Amino acid sequence: MLKTNMEKLLKKNESLFAEEIKYAEKLGLIEEGALSGRDPAERFEDAYIELTDKETEQMVSKGGAEVLRQPVSYFKKNMNQFLYVESKWFELVDADAVVLEVDDVFRNYQALLGLKLQKKFGEALNQLLQEKFEFPKKDYSLVFDGGRESGISICRLRH
Repeated sequence: MLKTNMEKLLKKNESLFAEEIKYAEKLGLIEEGALSGRDPAERFEDAYIELTDKETEQMVSKGGAEVLRQPVSYFKKNMNQFLYVESKWFELVDADAVVLEVDDVFRNYQALLGLKLQKKFGEALNQLLQEKFEFPKKDYSLVFDGGRESGISICRLRH
């Protein structure tokens, strides 16, 4: 999936960021040093970003990348808010959006990631998270949307 998406991106001849270049070189899709990377500050310039009140779901702030310059501790001080981000760069990893918040009860940071992944791949994702990334099963959960052909996986990570 990721390799296929990277090949599609390379065919578009878009300038890439350092992370995409490194991955493409690792896969042998481009020669090492063949491309130079874009300024990382540009990555979320065209992203849809909003801060929202958890209880009312009213938008607190809609903004650009400057919202992302807040330290993550912002959410410990503003536990009634969550950050929602959509970006074309998430398409590379087949994700819709990312939500960042602090859990009201346990006061843990949570990242919710909407993956375009069918439920049949859930066990493989569990195995990847536990073995490669060493996430204990209690630190995340996968939830699939049964109403779609391509399920949405929501991964909750605690820190």
